[in-house]
Amino acid sequence: MSDKPAKVQANCNTCGGARSAFIQAEHSVTKTQATSDPEYSVWYETTISILECAGCGNVSVRRRGWFSENDPEYDSPDISYWPPRQRSLPDWHSDLGDDNLQKAMKEVYVAVSQGMVILASIGVRTLLDRAFYLLLDEEDHGAFAKKLCVMVQKGLLLESEKDIFQSIASVGDAATHRAYVPPQETLVEILTAVESFLHQKFVLPEKARRIKEETPDKDKPSKDKPRVLEVLGLSEEDLKK
Repeated sequence: MSDKPAKVQANCNTCGGARSAFIQAEHSVTKTQATSDPEYSVWYETTISILECAGCGNVSVRRRGWFSENDPEYDSPDISYWPPRQRSLPDWHSDLGDDNLQKAMKEVYVAVSQGMVILASIGVRTLLDRAFYLLLDEEDHGAFAKKLCVMVQKGLLLESEKDIFQSIASVGDAATHRAYVPPQETLVEILTAVESFLHQKFVLPEKARRIKEETPDKDKPSKDKPRVLEVLGLSEEDLKK
């Protein structure tokens, strides 16, 4: 029988994202509740695990909850971590070009790092609203669904992406109006999609422009590189002699 601790896939803030981790200690508590049927009861199991990242050795605590009425095929356990699951602010956020967009993005990541999921969800919606406003030449096109349609019409979004961003906005709406608390995993997926969108629309075009300016034209000598004749100390007139 092996004495090695079991392994699971779990979040590591140091490595970033899901990583293999050793379960160094674990304890479960099950609470049972009677129902109207004396022969039937429901239960909720809470499992606390002390995890050690197999890569960096970072230690964290994972809380896993499971309700007896959940369907293993369709439902996921309630999982949270301490310290809360974090996501680093991308290095390129300062290249977004718009001060309000940068500030909104910073505040979203502060909320995420503090485990304030509702505020982070609202912030992501605000982030998208600001991004669309800038991309649509600072014109207000009304409701978010209308903005999405205009974005598609102008070729700024693919038709297949429209439903994705509408779903993201719906999470922010539910958090705003109904205090909806999305699962941490959902928030991470939303941030991944929004990060990719912002980087593609605001950062890459400027980088591409700079690269183009720095790359010498194939038909013209580079200003930074001397021509062969100059290296040899000759001129075009010398070749004609």
